[in-house]
Amino acid sequence: SSVAGKKGWANAAAYCASKFGLTGLTEALDDEGRPHGIRAVVIYPGAMATNWGAFSPEERGEGGDTSPAMALPPSSVADFIAWFASSPREFVLTEGIIVPIGEGLP
Repeated sequence: SSVAGKKGWANAAAYCASKFGLTGLTEALDDEGRPHGIRAVVIYPGAMATNWGAFSPEERGEGGDTSPAMALPPSSVADFIAWFASSPREFVLTEGIIVPIGEGLP
């Protein structure tokens, strides 16, 4: 999902609504799957270093394909998801919020 699934922002209503919807869908899937040993969780990454339009051209690096230094590299988010997915079955993680240091929580 995105931290936009935890907090709404001006001028991003449709994006935020889609991310809040993903939270509801995941919770429903988790309820349906849990009796069968299937877990569904939501990961809420913050700013990520991608070429998606979250940053203006001035905020992107040279060439327009990198975002500000505080953005998370996709590989770090993937590592977090892999760690999250390998959590022990003795406890249940229901969501994970991952933001760059200094960004703050939604």
